[in-house]
Amino acid sequence: MLEFHKFDLVSLVTVSLCLLGIYILLDRGKDKRFLAWRIFNACLLLAVALQPKIVHYVKDNRPVLAVAADVSESMRLTERTASAQKFLESRREELGRYFRIRSFAFSSVAQEAKNAAQLFRARPGDGTDISGSLSEIKRDIGDDLAGVLLLSDGNNTAPSAQESWARELNVPVFPVLLGSGKKITDAAVVSVKVGDFAFKNTPVDITATISAIGCAGRTLTVKLSVLEPAPRELSTQKLNVASQRETRDAQFTFTPYASGEFRYRIEIEPTGNEATLANNIKTFTLEVVRDKLRVLFLCGQPGPEYAFLRQVLKNDPLIELVSFVILRNPENITLASDEDLALIPFPVNTLFTTDIFNFDILIAEDFTYKRFGFYPEYMSNIRNWVAEKGGGLIMTGGENSFGSGGWFDTPVGGILPVSSENPYGNSLKGLFNAEVENYEHPITTVDDDPSKNAQDWKNAPQLDGCKALKIKPGASLLAKERSGGWAVISAWDCGKGRVAAIGTNSTWRWALQSDTPDFYSRFWQNTVRFAARKTGEKKLHVTFDRPDYFEGQDYRMKARSAEKQASAELEVSLTDPSGKKELMPVRKTGDREWALSGRFDKSGEYQFSSALKVNGLTAYEETRLQSVAPSRILEETMLDNNEAFLAAAADDSGGKLFTKETFSLKEMLPKLKPAAKKEDKGEKPLWDSFWIMALLAASILSELLLRRRKGML
Repeated sequence: MLEFHKFDLVSLVTVSLCLLGIYILLDRGKDKRFLAWRIFNACLLLAVALQPKIVHYVKDNRPVLAVAADVSESMRLTERTASAQKFLESRREELGRYFRIRSFAFSSVAQEAKNAAQLFRARPGDGTDISGSLSEIKRDIGDDLAGVLLLSDGNNTAPSAQESWARELNVPVFPVLLGSGKKITDAAVVSVKVGDFAFKNTPVDITATISAIGCAGRTLTVKLSVLEPAPRELSTQKLNVASQRETRDAQFTFTPYASGEFRYRIEIEPTGNEATLANNIKTFTLEVVRDKLRVLFLCGQPGPEYAFLRQVLKNDPLIELVSFVILRNPENITLASDEDLALIPFPVNTLFTTDIFNFDILIAEDFTYKRFGFYPEYMSNIRNWVAEKGGGLIMTGGENSFGSGGWFDTPVGGILPVSSENPYGNSLKGLFNAEVENYEHPITTVDDDPSKNAQDWKNAPQLDGCKALKIKPGASLLAKERSGGWAVISAWDCGKGRVAAIGTNSTWRWALQSDTPDFYSRFWQNTVRFAARKTGEKKLHVTFDRPDYFEGQDYRMKARSAEKQASAELEVSLTDPSGKKELMPVRKTGDREWALSGRFDKSGEYQFSSALKVNGLTAYEETRLQSVAPSRILEETMLDNNEAFLAAAADDSGGKLFTKETFSLKEMLPKLKPAAKKEDKGEKPLWDSFWIMALLAASILSELLLRRRKGML
């Protein structure tokens, strides 16, 4: 098929003919041969001006298959790259019959390769980003892409992609599991499990997961060491490896004797001939805080409040709980002896003479002292424990509490934030809503988002019955009952300690019926922490979203203030390994929380300096060091096939996971996206030729020279 240049052909022909006509008419010679010559030259000029070309169309209905070859360091160390190359060479002719193949090499990014030799020589960056590279290939090819043949070990070292990445690719992925080209011997610390914090003088349990490949018959020596203030070995475990591929847990227990933030290390001693030693060590940071809060919980009679509150306190890692529940009051008539009924006797004398000073919190829920032989000195001890020693007292409602429990007539009544017109206590019966008076108090801040916090309280289920309590001058009324204005939740500071009064023992209804699952637990955790003052706790707590990082990975840092400060702002400066310091953009994510995110572009030690500022002045400061390892080390720590990742990519995308031996085009073809009809256009320009241009120039020049020789110019 003959085509011409696509601009206005009519105008071009018209102008060209006019110019050629003038060019021909300028021939004043009488020799008709020169006229023919001129006409020939004019035709050549017209051919160049019209730019004719021969166009041919070739239809190809084969689907486009992207071959994505992982050329990362983990593939090279295990010689799986060579295995992938052999697999592709053995299948290339077969694949070529069914597909139009486009080949890409990838690690951190994807690069298209022109041929197989170029494919496996490529080194497109450090690390392995499988999801990002496949998404990049999809964008490059577009809707023509029918499927992806993935040759990888599945070890994705890039920041975790969204779980839905394979589905969003909208293209079936067909991973092929590749065997290692050599026998691998390697021992690696896969992960370390430890809590976010530990307690001083309290044993800490640490679990290190160890992977052993090709180490059958060997004994691995695994060590736990503390690196600060000076390196010191804490414990050693011996693991006997029985099989060629084994995963074992090494258990460590140690007791920290100082509070603060410390760096620890789990290390496997080299066994010899290992593929890499980069994965033999894993370091982590552990914050050691003060001793646990010791809580004494006295319950006058068992009920739902006791059951739910005891569960919350037991599940709180910051709390060490001692509880006594009175199953039978002394005046109850029974035919059995006390020894047959009591699990343990109630140790009144011991608790309120010496033991009370070893507790941080005392909770009295529906409890009266009258039936247990309390001496006046016990009441004075409780008051002095609060006011002089900084103890925290929490009293809740019930038949045996406040006035009806006789507490207002004792020294303890003087430190309660509430009083009653009736010394014996009045009670409101029936359901009611607790109306919050102060949403910003630490007790009532069940959510850091002010609007959500207020909404959670408005949606809280009704309570059932409360004491007729009046707030004392100087105390904080946090929530009340509307009809009588009775204080439902109140608190105040009393000397060095704090006291909270909860006028009902039906807050358990919040746990059972609330739309917000943790509303009840957050309320009681707030109440206990307020009463305890949490002395010794950091005022500004900084955490990261993972224990360790590698070069090129994204990070997220969160900072939380232990206390709410009006007009508080957080300022964070980052010093990178080269010493460059910059101020980081910080987002406020809650009433007392801030967050920032970024990427570690290079390996080394980063310093995050955080300052909480109130009215422009620095209130609290916190400095956190974060080590970032080279990305190649992460690659070297992952030498086994991550079959779970590859299987998930295949299932989520609608593809199938193969091995080299089970690979089948028959199973692959039905899962491919329908092939787009492809019509390749081939063009051969007739005018764009050196010989045509040379002929035109030579012809015109020859004509001019000959005319001049004959005296016609």
